[in-house]
Amino acid sequence: MTIGRRRLSHLPALDGFRGVAVVAVLLFHAGFGWAQGGFLGVTAFFVLSGFLITSLLLVERDGTGSVDLRAFWGRRARRLVPAALVLIGLVIAYLALGARHAPIGVVGDGLAAATWVANWRFVFTHQSYAGLFSDPSPFQHMWSLAVEEQFYVVLPLLAFVLLGRGRGPARRRRFGLVVAGAVLASTVAAAALHSSGGAPGRAYYGTDTRAAEPLVGVLLALLLVGPHGWRVWSGRLRAAVLDVLGLASVAGLGALVVLVGERSDVLYRGGFLLAAVLSAVVIAAAVQEGTVVGRVLRAAPLVGAGRVSYGAYLYHWPVFLWITHRTTGLDPLPLLGVRVAVTFALATASYILIERPVRAGRIPGRIGVVGWANATVGLLAGLLVVTTGAPAPSGALLGAGPIGPAPPPPVVATSSGASTSTELATTSTSTATAHGSGVSRSRPDATTPAPASSSSTVVQPWSGAPGGDAVLGAPPAGPAPAPPNSSSSTPAAGAPSGPPPLKVAVVGDSMADGLAKGLDGWSRTHNVVVYNLAVPGCPISRGGGDRRFPNGSSFPVQDLCAWWNDPSSDRSTKFASFSPDVVVMQDGMNELPDRKLPSWPDYRHAGDPRFDSWLLNEYSAAADTFTRRGATLLNLNAVCADWETMGNSWADYTKNSDGDRRVAALDQISRTMAATGTRLGDLNAELCPNGKFTQTVAGVEDARPDGYHLSDAAAAAVATKWLGPMVLQAAGRPSPPPSS
Repeated sequence: MTIGRRRLSHLPALDGFRGVAVVAVLLFHAGFGWAQGGFLGVTAFFVLSGFLITSLLLVERDGTGSVDLRAFWGRRARRLVPAALVLIGLVIAYLALGARHAPIGVVGDGLAAATWVANWRFVFTHQSYAGLFSDPSPFQHMWSLAVEEQFYVVLPLLAFVLLGRGRGPARRRRFGLVVAGAVLASTVAAAALHSSGGAPGRAYYGTDTRAAEPLVGVLLALLLVGPHGWRVWSGRLRAAVLDVLGLASVAGLGALVVLVGERSDVLYRGGFLLAAVLSAVVIAAAVQEGTVVGRVLRAAPLVGAGRVSYGAYLYHWPVFLWITHRTTGLDPLPLLGVRVAVTFALATASYILIERPVRAGRIPGRIGVVGWANATVGLLAGLLVVTTGAPAPSGALLGAGPIGPAPPPPVVATSSGASTSTELATTSTSTATAHGSGVSRSRPDATTPAPASSSSTVVQPWSGAPGGDAVLGAPPAGPAPAPPNSSSSTPAAGAPSGPPPLKVAVVGDSMADGLAKGLDGWSRTHNVVVYNLAVPGCPISRGGGDRRFPNGSSFPVQDLCAWWNDPSSDRSTKFASFSPDVVVMQDGMNELPDRKLPSWPDYRHAGDPRFDSWLLNEYSAAADTFTRRGATLLNLNAVCADWETMGNSWADYTKNSDGDRRVAALDQISRTMAATGTRLGDLNAELCPNGKFTQTVAGVEDARPDGYHLSDAAAAAVATKWLGPMVLQAAGRPSPPPSS
């Protein structure tokens, strides 16, 4: 090798490589299935950052004999901080204008983003990268910049210690050996954490588990940077070999983008490392003169995209969340065009008006730090204001009427041996049946259709229809009665001493609603109080969007269905007030139709790997929320159905056993959750022995008259013989004989 330039001159081909990487990320976040591995653009950024930062450190150290750490960190801060503060301002505007309801924890996410620890924030709040396709934080993408910033803090210190002040090659070799060992350790840690089934996202977001990628860039810099600048390969043969390897690496990266999804186990078994090595080879070819790779990456559009790639990455995510199919009505390709245009317009303006002037200016360090702190505090205060004052989105549940406030929590006496009680409202309520009516004793019957005066003349498949369509469940009719006064509840006269009542909350859809009513009848003789928070017709999953039946009919999913994701909602507030010991979660029927989120280019369904990955994240996020205050979660899986009995909207699920396959895919998600510690109640096995639909359940005949839902008698029998004892077991309580 010969020594080329005496300094690190700007190479447009590296800007082009940045441009390719950011385009891959945009395509991934746009939801195109053929770019399911576009998130590996982040790996390319990691490798390039490690390469360039190490190159600068080596040249400075070889030229001056040391590294000015304060100046280095100052340059990094001027490069990264201004645009990041603009991002927070953009999110404030985005939420203040009512673009969407603020997701849970967004203020904490903003603080973590501003302090460059977003990746660990998402680890400790148990978020996985599949959450990008549900109801994500507008700061979700900041995890990768946090990893880079943490790397920028540690790497110069490591170089300062290991390289010292000498210029001998032995010091470089020592540095390289330590870095190579760290690459191996990081890769092993990622594989171990992923296979252990630990916290969602730990292996993906962790600085330690992703360190191998920028460290591959460090190793490349040790090979390609000499005392005076870039090392250039001499001889046409060597350059040709490197060019061939570079082109092969481009092809390999393309194959990974097309074939590898974000939940693939391959990523954690060397996949990320492979992508990093391939990226390093492309960079090595790009910095050499006369290579085909270098000429392609110097194309003007790629170079232009690369120069503003930092801003494009920063701003694209809130733009993609704001500009959706629902807000524009655009098809996937035109929608992508609008999103990209807005993203790069913002990025270019940021680059010209903010980033470049700040980088070129000379702001004293003390003033810069104070300005950074003041701006951060002010922006986070603004974020807090808009999120606490923002109204919840309005809209009718499934087009069949509004979701009313949550029913009040049952009154639970706190003294020893107190009985459970519920005040009866003077407004119209349902009457308790012999089988029990759950908390509908103190709220309108959740299966009562909306008043005729407010009903649509269009029969919807979820609200009951003549001609055989089954009821998915109508939303609660009218407002719930006011919460009862808990101070009026006193222990029953002569009640024996004993433990306080076991508090059980039931969440989910219409099947959960029926089970809650069955549990309520059982609870009256078992020192248990049941709070029915099920919303018939609503899925557990977030994200809104539309659902579609095989016959082509479709209907929207209101954001309010995901009440558990909004801690300020009426239902969430009352759930927290009730403070259950056990939460029974059941969902399934409302996840069976095809689903299309605003960020998805097309409909997906259970059994599609990307849908299953997304839904697993949704159920896991709900589980984390319901158990946050110490409750035990009992997750009941999806159940089979008699699709033909259910009616026209569902009958087509009999074709090729499509409905049964979807139920099986949903049950696999429940089994996956169980493998990571969630208690699984196999409701499908209870209602569908040997996987077959039957009208006899728990000894009750004609138990599922509409082909899906349980009759009152069947729900009571299932609760008494199976679900009730399972609830007691989940709470660690013995199952005593019923009291007289």
